[in-house]
Amino acid sequence: MKPIDIENFDFSHLSLNERVMLAERLWDSIEEHVKQKPLTDEQMDEVENRIKSYKAGEMETSTWDEVKSRWDSL
Repeated sequence: MKPIDIENFDFSHLSLNERVMLAERLWDSIEEHVKQKPLTDEQMDEVENRIKSYKAGEMETSTWDEVKSRWDSL
Protein backbone atom coordinates (compact mmCIF):
# COMPACT_ATOMS: atom_id res chain seq x y z
CA MET A 1 0.00 0.00 0.00
CA LYS A 2 1.36 3.42 -0.99
CA PRO A 3 1.70 5.82 1.97
CA ILE A 4 -0.55 8.88 1.97
CA ASP A 5 1.10 12.30 1.96
CA ILE A 6 -0.94 13.66 4.88
CA GLU A 7 0.69 17.12 4.78
CA ASN A 8 -0.45 17.69 1.19
CA PHE A 9 -3.65 15.64 1.11
CA ASP A 10 -6.47 17.74 -0.30
CA PHE A 11 -9.67 17.45 1.72
CA SER A 12 -11.32 20.39 -0.05
CA HIS A 13 -13.50 18.15 -2.20
CA LEU A 14 -15.12 16.72 0.93
CA SER A 15 -18.04 18.44 2.60
CA LEU A 16 -17.84 19.29 6.29
CA ASN A 17 -20.13 16.37 7.05
CA GLU A 18 -17.92 13.99 5.04
CA ARG A 19 -14.79 15.22 6.85
CA VAL A 20 -16.45 14.68 10.23
CA MET A 21 -17.51 11.18 9.19
CA LEU A 22 -13.96 10.45 7.97
CA ALA A 23 -12.52 11.63 11.28
CA GLU A 24 -14.97 9.44 13.19
CA ARG A 25 -14.11 6.39 11.06
CA LEU A 26 -10.38 7.00 11.53
CA TRP A 27 -10.83 7.35 15.28
CA ASP A 28 -12.96 4.19 15.42
CA SER A 29 -10.31 2.27 13.45
CA ILE A 30 -7.69 3.28 16.01
CA GLU A 31 -9.95 2.13 18.84
CA GLU A 32 -10.51 -1.21 17.08
CA HIS A 33 -6.76 -1.66 16.58
CA VAL A 34 -6.10 -0.99 20.27
CA LYS A 35 -8.77 -3.48 21.29
CA GLN A 36 -7.29 -6.13 19.00
CA LYS A 37 -3.72 -5.57 20.20
CA PRO A 38 -3.80 -4.49 23.84
CA LEU A 39 -0.62 -3.43 25.57
CA THR A 40 1.48 -6.07 27.27
CA ASP A 41 1.93 -5.84 31.05
CA GLU A 42 5.45 -4.47 30.49
CA GLN A 43 4.18 -1.81 28.09
CA MET A 44 1.44 -0.80 30.51
CA ASP A 45 4.00 -0.57 33.35
CA GLU A 46 6.12 1.72 31.16
CA VAL A 47 3.12 3.94 30.35
CA GLU A 48 2.23 4.19 34.05
CA ASN A 49 5.86 4.99 34.98
CA ARG A 50 6.01 7.74 32.38
CA ILE A 51 2.74 9.24 33.60
CA LYS A 52 4.04 9.24 37.19
CA SER A 53 7.32 10.88 36.06
CA TYR A 54 5.40 13.51 34.10
CA LYS A 55 3.08 14.33 37.01
CA ALA A 56 6.05 14.53 39.40
CA GLY A 57 7.77 17.04 37.10
CA GLU A 58 10.65 14.63 36.47
CA MET A 59 10.15 14.43 32.72
CA GLU A 60 11.34 16.97 30.21
CA THR A 61 8.55 17.89 27.82
CA SER A 62 8.36 19.68 24.46
CA THR A 63 5.71 21.81 22.85
CA TRP A 64 4.19 20.69 19.56
CA ASP A 65 6.11 23.47 17.76
CA GLU A 66 9.40 22.21 19.23
CA VAL A 67 8.65 18.63 18.17
CA LYS A 68 7.58 19.72 14.69
CA SER A 69 10.72 21.83 14.32
CA ARG A 70 12.93 18.87 15.24
CA TRP A 71 11.01 16.62 12.84
CA ASP A 72 11.26 19.18 10.00
CA SER A 73 15.02 19.43 10.47
CA LEU A 74 15.53 15.69 9.89
